[in-house]
Amino acid sequence: MAKEEDFERMQRFIGHITTLRFNIAAESPVHPLKEMERIEREFGRANALKGLKMAVNDMVEELSRFDVPATKQLDAELTEIGAMTLSEARARFSKTLKRVLKRGEILSEEESYLVRNAQDFLRGNDAANCQRLLAEFEIAQI
Repeated sequence: MAKEEDFERMQRFIGHITTLRFNIAAESPVHPLKEMERIEREFGRANALKGLKMAVNDMVEELSRFDVPATKQLDAELTEIGAMTLSEARARFSKTLKRVLKRGEILSEEESYLVRNAQDFLRGNDAANCQRLLAEFEIAQI
């Protein structure tokens, strides 16, 4: 995916969640996208991208307790506006997902939801590891 398209999809993700989920008016000076505009003006696009990635990561962590139905609902809203989905953002930015993959074991139902939602956006060994971890977790639950 081109960097510009990725940047715009992350902006839509932050804008939608901040405005509609956290009730911060898009015109508010404390809205994260207003801050991104300022950073881009003063320090350039590369620094704005760094800040945007940090904001997406913060949102992923803030929404970490979303269960499967809530995640699917939000993903549908985000897909409709051409934004990065929560599932995609989790796969790219989640600290918890990285810990699970490093540990090599799913310890809770919450972690299993995270891995299940993220696996479609992972590549290579991470995707294969997710499938293995989910299979092992499901067998352990029997």
